[in-house]
Amino acid sequence: MRLLKEQDKRDSLNEVLIELSKSQDILKEPRGRASFFYTA
Repeated sequence: MRLLKEQDKRDSLNEVLIELSKSQDILKEPRGRASFFYTA
């Protein structure tokens, strides 16, 4: 049971890291940065 909870936490963290890396790719280009910050 404990291993299952740890695996769930790892999976959740992995999903968050993937989402964060996507936003980093957007920020590489000037147009991407503008659209990222000014659409909020």
